Amino acid sequence: MQTNSYLTIHDFITGKAAQRKIKLRSLPRLCGYSRSTVYRYMKGITPIHPEVEEQFARALALDEAECAELHRLI
Repeated sequence: MQTNSYLTIHDFITGKAAQRKIKLRSLPRLCGYSRSTVYRYMKGITPIHPEVEEQFARALALDEAECAELHRLI
């Protein structure tokens, strides 16, 4: 298993989407948010609340370790 150390939420989400062959432009639809809202979450402009974290985890099909990494970044 390859280990990545992500520095930002944007890097993490972009990396996980690429690993799963999910286009970033489809991520808002998968999460149920607008493009601008997803952008603000990824750039850290808007705080990510637990329910948003769950939506990203579900949309990206994150495993337990990846969910922990996402939570650490938030």
